[in-house]
Amino acid sequence: MPIYLSLLLATPVAAQEFWTRELPGIAPSLRACLGTEARASVVAAVPLEGGRVLARIRGADGERVDCTALGDRVTGRRPVGIAPPMVGEDERRFTLERGCVDARRVDAADGTVLGWIGYPGCG
Repeated sequence: MPIYLSLLLATPVAAQEFWTRELPGIAPSLRACLGTEARASVVAAVPLEGGRVLARIRGADGERVDCTALGDRVTGRRPVGIAPPMVGEDERRFTLERGCVDARRVDAADGTVLGWIGYPGCG
C-alpha cells in the first residue's frame, strides 16, 4: 500500500475535511487537478507536506484519480481503481461549473469565482 494511501486512511476526519473550510486557499491546487474537465469534481482533499494538496477526483465517467498539486501545478496523478474511499469522500463536491441551483460559489479575495461546492447529486 502506498504511504500516502495509508495516510489517507489513518488521517482524522477533521484533517480530511479541511478542504471545505480552506477552499479559497487550496482552490488553485484543486483547479489544477481538475484541469479542463468541466464535469469532473473533487470529492475529498487532504494537506500533504510542503504545502502540497492531495485531491481525490471523480471524473464524469465515474473514474477516481488521486492528484497531488502544489499551488496551481500538478505534481502527480494516479488512478485509484477499487481502493477504499477516503473518510468523508463524496460528502461534498468542488466543481469548476455550477452543478445545481443551491451550489455555493467559492470566491477569491478579489471576488474572482474559483469554483462551486455542492453535494454529490449536484455536480
